[in-house]
Amino acid sequence: MFHIYYVFSILSIFCYVQGLPLEVENDVVEKDKLRPLILGQLNFLHTTDLHGWFGSHPNQINYNADFGDFLSFIELFKQRNIHENQDLIVVDTGDKVHGTGLSDASTPIGIYSQQIFNSIDYDFLTIGNHEIYTPGTMDAEYYNTTLLPKFKGKYISSNLEYIDKDGQAHIMGNRFKYFVTSNSKLRILALSFISPFKDLVKKNPRCNIIPFEEVLKDENGWFAHEVLNKFKPVDLDLILVMGHLQLRPTTFDEPEYLQNLHSILRTYYPNTIIQYFGGHSHIRDFVKLDSKASALQSGKLAETVGFLSISNFPTGDQKDQLPVFNRRYIDFNTNSFKFHLNISQDEEFPKTSRGIKLSDFISSINEKLNLTKIYGYISKSYYFNARPINSKENIYNWLIRKILPTLRSNSINDDSGKRIIMTNTGAIRYDLYKGNFTRNSEYIISPFPNEWSYIKLPLKFAIKINDLLNDEGHIKVQHLGPVVNRENRKYGMIATSSKIKMNIDGIFKSYFQCPFINDPELDDGDTTQDDYGCDGDDTPHNTVREYMMPNVVQYVDILNKNDLKRHKNDEVFLIFNEFMNDSVLAAINSMINNIDGKYGLKDIKKYSSEKLTSLIRHYVEDNYIV
Repeated sequence: MFHIYYVFSILSIFCYVQGLPLEVENDVVEKDKLRPLILGQLNFLHTTDLHGWFGSHPNQINYNADFGDFLSFIELFKQRNIHENQDLIVVDTGDKVHGTGLSDASTPIGIYSQQIFNSIDYDFLTIGNHEIYTPGTMDAEYYNTTLLPKFKGKYISSNLEYIDKDGQAHIMGNRFKYFVTSNSKLRILALSFISPFKDLVKKNPRCNIIPFEEVLKDENGWFAHEVLNKFKPVDLDLILVMGHLQLRPTTFDEPEYLQNLHSILRTYYPNTIIQYFGGHSHIRDFVKLDSKASALQSGKLAETVGFLSISNFPTGDQKDQLPVFNRRYIDFNTNSFKFHLNISQDEEFPKTSRGIKLSDFISSINEKLNLTKIYGYISKSYYFNARPINSKENIYNWLIRKILPTLRSNSINDDSGKRIIMTNTGAIRYDLYKGNFTRNSEYIISPFPNEWSYIKLPLKFAIKINDLLNDEGHIKVQHLGPVVNRENRKYGMIATSSKIKMNIDGIFKSYFQCPFINDPELDDGDTTQDDYGCDGDDTPHNTVREYMMPNVVQYVDILNKNDLKRHKNDEVFLIFNEFMNDSVLAAINSMINNIDGKYGLKDIKKYSSEKLTSLIRHYVEDNYIV
């Protein structure tokens, strides 16, 4: 997604700028018109990182479609748009829980949202990291989706195994699938690879992820025997690779998973067309890997339906002709759906019978889980990265000023004036939009059930933890920050760390070529720049300015904070989200030289069982209009 964006990551820019010139098209679209889809011989619709957003975005008209509308769109798309010698493949690349009440308010989580997701006729699907967060989510994914008869042969996991309660390893569906398309008779090999997610695998005994390098290079493994020995380059028209991995690194020291994967596959299939579908980093993106390979990533949270078509497949004596790729990012609303179905905007969206039934089911689950219960009213929107941290419209600024001070301990009564309360910014998952604050809003803002921990520290140490956790060069910190659109090729300014010295102005003048859009007649939304230029979004929007957020924010309730020299050894309570336990300990111990005196989990105590979202709800209830 193309935004003005302040980022720390720069080095990965060069991995993609070199050798792949940006193909900018000055595609001017009238305000009331959308960009059409360019259908090809083979067509794809793609979703990823849905995170429970199956019931639409109630306070965002740009994303007003629910999954009943989406099901109808797919059915009508096949009827109206796919003709003889054309095929459509519908793909999802994981992360279906942790995001709204539909997925997270049930016990167990996902019990209803899985039924909603499973109603969609996906041709291929795979797992995301949020499905492997806990043994419970992994069990649910395996038994309720992977083994579902309708997805037999369609759920692909080439480098991930499910480990049952007895320690027995099972393939998550299929390792691969060979098939021939119905209409154009294309011969396709489907694979799926997920990023390592080593920290999650360590904590989840139900999951085993094998590095894709090992799978692909093992001369005695299944890939060598069942794929390479059976399917030579001459036997395939296309390799379809989907997986929960981002198309570009999001930090300067992150591995280039997609590029590494592609380079290995190219050693076996040097001239075969390869199409990748990714996810995880919550952006719209399209990457041109070489003249016969591309990759599409289709946003997040049911804000986007990705579309991709491939034409000009080599045939007969035209083996050297190059394929033509076209991509489009469709806004997840009924106006976009109607446009791409050639239905007048004056007409109602024509839901199919299955779509109506699914929308009714979604409404019944909203009622069953009491998700529409209103606690108060939000009088203005609070943004988690569309406003700088010092803005009163920034949600973290609001947390520091209004929410964190209300936290109270279940067991400690004498901590007033001697506490620091800290939370990781990744605990907030979405903006808080103007409108009714409902039970569903709680899960939208922060779906995680984390409680609060504390540790007693001398003030001289406690006051430094915030800076240590926000200096990623000083201490290894993972997954603390917000999930934001960390596409490293944004138009605008970069806030560099002291370790990176580059000619930033020169980078942007030569590379960032998409215009900054600020039109009073347009809504804010996605304005994507990718390897094909600036015309990927189907709907014209104003460019959203995004700011880099710190890993953690804190509220300081210390009486003597202005006289640290005299009170540096005073003992204070450092209070933090329990998700941060390991990171806080690492930061503390980085300041302590005595190995015998290092702090451990034994020093961390429970401060409060009240969730961050319940703090927010209580504040909204007490004030009603916020």
